[in-house]
Amino acid sequence: SPVLGADGTIYIGSDSGKLFAVNPDGSKKWEFNAGGQIHSVPAIGDDGNIYFGTTENFYVVDQNGNGGTPFGDCGTVLSSPCIELDGIYFGTETGRLVCVPMGTGGWAFPVQGGIPSSPIVPFQLGTVYFCSNPPGKGVLHAIRIPQQMGEDPQLLWSKDLGAPIYSSPSFCPQAELGSAILFVGFSDGWLRGFDIYGSLAWEEHFGTSISSTPAFSQDGVWVYVGVYSGTDRGGLTALDRYFGTEKWTFDQCGPVYSSPCVDKNGAIYFGSLDGKVYALNPDGTKKWEIQTGGPVYSSSCIGEDGTLYIGSTDGKLYAIGSFFMPFPIPTSPVPSLFKVHLLAPLGGETLTGGENFPIKWSVDSSPSGPTLFVLVYSLDGGTTWDQIAAVSGSTSYSWPVPNVDTSKARIRIYWGTGTLESPGSLLSLDESGDFTIVSVSPTTIPPPPLSFPDVPSSYWAYSEIMKLVEEG
Repeated sequence: SPVLGADGTIYIGSDSGKLFAVNPDGSKKWEFNAGGQIHSVPAIGDDGNIYFGTTENFYVVDQNGNGGTPFGDCGTVLSSPCIELDGIYFGTETGRLVCVPMGTGGWAFPVQGGIPSSPIVPFQLGTVYFCSNPPGKGVLHAIRIPQQMGEDPQLLWSKDLGAPIYSSPSFCPQAELGSAILFVGFSDGWLRGFDIYGSLAWEEHFGTSISSTPAFSQDGVWVYVGVYSGTDRGGLTALDRYFGTEKWTFDQCGPVYSSPCVDKNGAIYFGSLDGKVYALNPDGTKKWEIQTGGPVYSSSCIGEDGTLYIGSTDGKLYAIGSFFMPFPIPTSPVPSLFKVHLLAPLGGETLTGGENFPIKWSVDSSPSGPTLFVLVYSLDGGTTWDQIAAVSGSTSYSWPVPNVDTSKARIRIYWGTGTLESPGSLLSLDESGDFTIVSVSPTTIPPPPLSFPDVPSSYWAYSEIMKLVEEG
C-alpha cells in the first residue's frame, strides 16, 4: 500500500524487493533495492526517513533513497511500522514487538506466534496495541510503553479469541473511553469491538474471513470493514460503532482484503480481488469503480488535492482523480451552437443530506450521434469537485446527497459527444449557483433493556438499580 510524504512524494514497496519513490506526476524519483519482498507499508518520520520491513529485515532509508540501513537482525517483517513520538514500532515473524528508538534505548517484547499486522499507538494512552498468531490462534495484546530510560515494557492484558488475525487493530479517536474504542477483524469472519481494557463490547460475524483493517466515518459513528465471503465474493460493511449493528453492506464486488479509507466528504474507497477500485457514498451506494489489471490487495491513500493512490498486482501504481473527466476541462467559455442548461438545482435551494435529489437539465438542439453528460459536485464553492455520474439518453439523474453541512454546494454539468468509452469533443457546460446541504444526524439505536435475575421487582433497591441502568 502507498503512503504520501509531506512534499507529495508517493512511497510504495513491491514483491520485487524494491521500494519506489514516485513523483506526483507519476515519474520515478528513485528506487531502493532491499532484496526481500516488501509487504510492509512504509512509514515516514518527521526527519523524512522512510521505515519499512521486508521478508529479510527492517530497513531505514532517507528521503533521497540513500542509506538502506538494516536494523539489527529482525528476520521477516511483514508488519507495517507505526511512528510515535518516542519510537517506531513493528512486529516480526519470530514473535517480537520491536521499538526502534528515536534517541537511545529501544526494546523488544516477545510473544508467542508471528506478528503480521501493524501495531497502533494512540498517543494519549501510552499503550501499544498489536496482534500475534500462535499456532491456530489469534491474540490481541496491550503493552504499557516505558516512560523512563531503563524501564521495561509491561503487559497490561492479552485476549485469546481463537482464529488468527491478519487485520490490524483500529483505534477510534472520537470514541468515549467507556465504549467500544478498539476494533479488530478475525480470519473466521468476526469483527469485534473492545474497550481500552480489553473487555469485549460487541462482536458481529460477516462472510468467512476479515483481513481488512477497520476504518471510521469522520464523526466516528460508523465502522467500515472489508470482508471475504468466497473465492469470487466479498464486500464492504458499515456498522454502528456503539452496538455493532449493520447499517448497510455493499456486496457487488469480489473479496476485499484492502483496508478502506474515507475522505473529508465521507466517501469510502477500497480495492477488491475482482481487480477494481471502488468509491462508495456514505449511504453505501456506488459512486464509481475503476478496473485495474489485477486483483487489488493494496489499501489506498488520499493526497491533499483529492487524488487517490492505490497499488495493484498488475505491478502498477494508480493515481485516480477526484472525478473522471472524459473531456479537457475548459479554462474559458465553450463556444458552441449547442447549449446545456441546469434546471435543478439552480442555486438557493436547501437539500437534505442522505436523501435523493433529482438533478434536471435541458439542451438546445442536439448533434447527430451519441452524446454524454458528466455531472460533478463541489462542497466548497467550486474549488474541488467530485463526480456524480456520467449519463446518456436522459436529462435527469437522482443524486444521493452527501450527508454534510455546507452552504457552498454546487453542481456542474458537462455535455459532449461520444460515449464514456469513446468520448468526443466538449459541446457545452453549465453550473448552478450555491445551494445549502443540511446534514441529518444518524439515529442512535437505544440499547436493549437490561434485567437481572438476582434483582426481582420486589427487591428493596430495584427502582434505584433500574434508574442507574436507564442513565447508562
